[in-house]
Amino acid sequence: MALRRKFTAPRERKPQPPLPSRPSREEVVLHGWEALWRYRAGDSLSEGTDGEAFAHELYRHGWDRQKELDGCNDPSGHGTVRQADLAASDERPAGWKPFSVHFADETLPRMWAVRPAARAELPDLTPTQCIALALARHVQDPFESVCHMLSPSGLELTQLPLSPLVGELPEPLLRAALSAELVDATCQRGVSVLEALTHPHRGAALQFVPGLGPRKAAALRRELLARRAQGGKHEITSRDGLHELLGPCVWANAVGFLKFEPPREPGEPRQPPGLDGMRIHPDDYRFARKMCLDAMTDVDAEEEAETPERLAAAVDVAMRAPNLAQIMDELELTDYNDYLHNQEGEKYMLSTLTDLRVELLHPFQDKRGDWSPLWEHGPLDKERLFELLTAETLSTLHGDDHDVRELYPPGHPHAGEPLLLRGGTLAQAAIVRPDNRGLKDGQMQFHIRLQCGVTGTIQEEDFSDQRRLPRRDGAGGPEVVMPVREGQLISVRVKTLNLVDHTCTATCAGKELQRAEYMTLAQERAKAAAEEAAKRSGGPVLSRGEFVKRRVGHPQFKNGTREQVRAFLAAMPVGETVFRPSSRADHLTATVKLTAHGPLLHVDILEKDKPSPAELGASLWIGRVESDASKQGDRFDDLDEILYRYVEPLVENMREVTGHRKFAPELSAEAVVERLNREKANSDMIAYALALYEKDATTVVIYVVRAEGRKHREAIKVSPAGFVYRDVAFNTLEEAIKHFKVEASELELIN
Repeated sequence: MALRRKFTAPRERKPQPPLPSRPSREEVVLHGWEALWRYRAGDSLSEGTDGEAFAHELYRHGWDRQKELDGCNDPSGHGTVRQADLAASDERPAGWKPFSVHFADETLPRMWAVRPAARAELPDLTPTQCIALALARHVQDPFESVCHMLSPSGLELTQLPLSPLVGELPEPLLRAALSAELVDATCQRGVSVLEALTHPHRGAALQFVPGLGPRKAAALRRELLARRAQGGKHEITSRDGLHELLGPCVWANAVGFLKFEPPREPGEPRQPPGLDGMRIHPDDYRFARKMCLDAMTDVDAEEEAETPERLAAAVDVAMRAPNLAQIMDELELTDYNDYLHNQEGEKYMLSTLTDLRVELLHPFQDKRGDWSPLWEHGPLDKERLFELLTAETLSTLHGDDHDVRELYPPGHPHAGEPLLLRGGTLAQAAIVRPDNRGLKDGQMQFHIRLQCGVTGTIQEEDFSDQRRLPRRDGAGGPEVVMPVREGQLISVRVKTLNLVDHTCTATCAGKELQRAEYMTLAQERAKAAAEEAAKRSGGPVLSRGEFVKRRVGHPQFKNGTREQVRAFLAAMPVGETVFRPSSRADHLTATVKLTAHGPLLHVDILEKDKPSPAELGASLWIGRVESDASKQGDRFDDLDEILYRYVEPLVENMREVTGHRKFAPELSAEAVVERLNREKANSDMIAYALALYEKDATTVVIYVVRAEGRKHREAIKVSPAGFVYRDVAFNTLEEAIKHFKVEASELELIN
């Protein structure tokens, strides 16, 4: 039976877009160069180092991603970078780059690069290069990249960072649900057998083909590679050939999702895939061939015999026809379905025939789409890109109750998307500079930079609750004034946030600057000079501002004064530590409760290598005096290192003191001596005791009362490394006391 076609007037078919071509291997290398170049200029986006600032510069200034530079692409349209182009890069204008740059999420590549699977696959690459290559693969094909990372020596399926709450789910149920999603995605896009054999990382999706699994997929790939090496008739190039390697049940389940496509060289257009390259099961090939044959046969032509050769050739002819969509629409699939049911005893399969027609028009169509026209900076939505660049989310920076007030107008590339989010939470910012350009009535605005790197402005009327009019200069205009110094840290509230430009407008927390007074630049310079002179002379500083609230991502950091922290630690156990801001912008203070009743220890922490004035320094120093080269101090990378390298050993050593048999809990010297006199009255031996020094939390005083009534005292300094007595270091308190007893005859009398 021939499928009749509806009688319709000829219509012009819109030009069909060419079959999408997979990026070539050269493009993989190109993406790898992009990532490597990004790493060369700065660290990863997820680290708060210079790489974050570099990423901000790329994002904020940007360039035309579609613009192709001379010599960067070959005539076929596949990205290559030749050595001559790289050599000539020094002669290019400023800002010239031999490639385009896309922003991508490196979370998964970074996790995979440290696994044994990465070291086994790429033994000659450094960890940074492994991350770059994995990131390039992930940008090119995220699904294949994820499948490749999932292996016994790679990432576990349950380790995928899908949600902060993923750890709350039962692991068996989570693994089953994610496996089902991967199998479903594999069925939708298929697996190219040729690419799976040519590129090992593309063959990882075989394990998610229905009927295979990891073990059968690995065995199938090994056998296909062996037959390919033999060549000739041994090589399997069609789905029918898989009968030799797969059992009947496995073959029936898996073969429809394994693609055999014609090989092509980079730069060549894609050829029609044939039925073996479509999402059509071999059991339904005869229906697809019949549809192609009748679609390409003229209705008025003389009917010819339907030979296997004609049916097979009709598929190739139909796939190359420019009007395939029109002639496929004209097929009477309902009549064909009735014929198959009534004459050949087939089941009702109208839905199957309809799916066959769709598949013939769009073989293995990837319905996920292409990210390139959607977002100019790469395959990331704006919220995720904002989080990667700033280490902030809309909830942390802008509050959970943010309201979308403005949208991009119709016709804009981002039409319908939020332009500004209003409302917000407190954040830390550094004053960059004042500016009155383009403002009326002598108004000022202050440029700021948030701790996360977002730039913004504060209008003058939003700066202080007690705002006074600025002084006027000789011409009657406002004199440039500032209530704070450039570079000073302040607390602000984000009013609006632009998700595209990553800029904001803010208002200052008025309560914090209620006492802010405007000073002219001359007054500001005079005040700074006076403070500097006071420091050099050793005298008191003229004025000392209160601490500025800071946003430091550590659970033991609290914004508070010394008195507030003292009250907080009063009810805390021994060893509790609180990091708090200092009155100096480049310092922090660690307040430690060393003993239950003794004084608190306040440790000054100097910050160095600060990415921005508002951020925590990349290197932290304790005991460093910049004016004294002999006192370099100890360097720490972060606050956690200070806890386990400095605070915890110090607390343990102080516990050794308070747990000693001779420890006296009294704080005053008179109370300790009185206690020793009572002990001495009942003994002829020398009485001594250990007590805390009320003015220094790390000093322990040894009080001695001799037989003749003489009283002595000596000090032992407690440090994280041990105990220091008379400039001699000891590992334990007992060693220090033993040395003290030897030196007891040389103790001085207390006046």
